[in-house]
Amino acid sequence: MTTLHDRVAQREWAVYIVAALIAGVAVGWHPAKAIDYQVYFENARHYFAGSAMYGPASGTGWAGGVYRYPPLFLDLFRGLAWLPLAWGAALWAAGKVLVLGALVTHLRRRWKLKSAVEFWPGLILIAPYFVQELRYGNAQFYIVALCIVGLLHLRASAALGLAAALKVWPLFFLPCLFFTRRWRATAWATASALGLTLLPGLWRGMGRQITLLGQWLTQERAIGKLNEAWYPGQSLHDVLLRYLTVVDYGQLPDAAYRQVAWLHWSPLTVEYLWWALVSLLMAGLFYALARTGYSDGAVAAMFCAVIIVEPHVHRVILETALFPALWISARRGARAPMFWLAVAMAAVEPLIPGGARQRVMQIYGIDFWFVVLPLTWVVCVAWLRHLPDITARAQLAH
Repeated sequence: MTTLHDRVAQREWAVYIVAALIAGVAVGWHPAKAIDYQVYFENARHYFAGSAMYGPASGTGWAGGVYRYPPLFLDLFRGLAWLPLAWGAALWAAGKVLVLGALVTHLRRRWKLKSAVEFWPGLILIAPYFVQELRYGNAQFYIVALCIVGLLHLRASAALGLAAALKVWPLFFLPCLFFTRRWRATAWATASALGLTLLPGLWRGMGRQITLLGQWLTQERAIGKLNEAWYPGQSLHDVLLRYLTVVDYGQLPDAAYRQVAWLHWSPLTVEYLWWALVSLLMAGLFYALARTGYSDGAVAAMFCAVIIVEPHVHRVILETALFPALWISARRGARAPMFWLAVAMAAVEPLIPGGARQRVMQIYGIDFWFVVLPLTWVVCVAWLRHLPDITARAQLAH
């Protein structure tokens, strides 16, 4: 006999499948707009045809098209590279919508909500960033999904290790697990990240794999020295740089951004300031995690923290806030005005017409000041004050 929950799940999945088909057709119809997907596609085809994996000689040949993931990512992407660009991009986009649906359904059941509609504030907050990421074809959402699975179900912490083997930023969660005394999960995620990073050595040869990893690290250090300022990042680091130093946009691909520079500090001084602030923030986070223990609220705070402390955060990376946005939406604490400020700003900002206006909002860090920080504040208050919560710590797998 079909229960009410089964019927709700069936309706939700019908919506997800239709949305996935629409997303796949939209992206596949104009695959040239999926610029990040094209980087993976071109580099995979070039590399497996005998070309280089890293550097200007690989893939697209244009500066923004340099492949920047560890070697394992390209091995896993190889199947999609066999398909025509349009078909692969369509499947890539449709898969994200289905994964999002699976996460929403799982969290609805975990937090005992009647319908996924109750997540609507958080979904509205995330939607602009998710849609932009769908358009670009970036891999960020799949990494976020792996992190959510690995953090919510610690027995599956290998998913977190896989995320860290595919992209660097999930390593942020390993010391967080350590300070919550989840020793087994920390060890398993760390071992999985290391093992999966070296795994391609089984078919490529360990020497060749180590060489590729060295080339990847060398490339990333070189790019890091440029401060990656070709886009107006929405992290604490990039906002500080724009407010406290003069950025020479004339030497960058897009010179149309206006100068902010309230102060004219040297970039090195700003780096020291940023490191000091990050050290304080991380110390506070680790202390709070050690005192409060592991909970869904702690996981939400971790996701907010990683956005703030990452050196460079493009707008599409802000979909990393998916879990905290849904978590706070499912709580009574979602009535907080700061949360609704974040929802409103995230929804309204993309609707403001004109490239010049969009550049102004990005250069002043509107997403950072009015989405990331308000959401982080509400999440941390709800977590640290132990507001009435629909989740139970006992639900967390040890």
